Amino acid sequence: MLYIPRAWQKTLADLGLDSCQGWLDHQLELVDEPNHGHGGYSEVGYIGLDRESNSAGLYVKRQRNYSMRTWRHPLKGVPSFRQEFDNIRRLDSYGIKTIEVVCYAETKTRRGREAVLVTEALADYVSMDRLNEGEYGEADYSALVEQIATAVLALHATGYRHPCLYPKHIFIGCGEVRFIDLETVRPHHGFSRLWRKDLEVLLRRSSQRFRQHRRLFVETYLGAGATAEEVDKLLALLDRRAAKKAKR
Repeated sequence: MLYIPRAWQKTLADLGLDSCQGWLDHQLELVDEPNHGHGGYSEVGYIGLDRESNSAGLYVKRQRNYSMRTWRHPLKGVPSFRQEFDNIRRLDSYGIKTIEVVCYAETKTRRGREAVLVTEALADYVSMDRLNEGEYGEADYSALVEQIATAVLALHATGYRHPCLYPKHIFIGCGEVRFIDLETVRPHHGFSRLWRKDLEVLLRRSSQRFRQHRRLFVETYLGAGATAEEVDKLLALLDRRAAKKAKR
């Protein structure tokens, strides 16, 4: 399996990176410790390209025998990066901003099933957990909270949820919100208890200032038609869940 968007085909071909093996053989500067789990191996590296056709920082994820079970593949599973790749394309079809795929490749070698997912770095964005909140006045910060709530609502409106909706996986920049780390994205089947988990995770992991604006976040998420009673009910539920998690 090989996917390369048209805009990147010539650049990757010139570099010998238009195949799965090309990426597997490429020397990478790892950005974190490799992960051993799911019966396999996974790593993330970074390369910078400065070429006439394409200039960008790229994150390169490589894995071997690192699988996730899905309802379509309940026994052998699929590479977790294929799951992420599929989720990126699925959310893109709904207009949800995520990350730009440069290449997805998958192959079988003597070492097992190997997969590579290459994406563009979000160079002009910053994650919520690294946001310099001191640069925001009250009005601007309230607008940011509303923007994030609207983006999360749009994600849930697709029928999908992000079980790892941590601040480090939400990026702000260029007047928009983008989501990353999408391999765990899955349907919520309309069950409110599932999408509420996303909200609880986000609020519990967010900064003190963001939590102080949690009422505004919930009001925006529920929409203008929500009553004060409905807002209070959801806030109380989220606070109870957060308190229960804190005791563990």
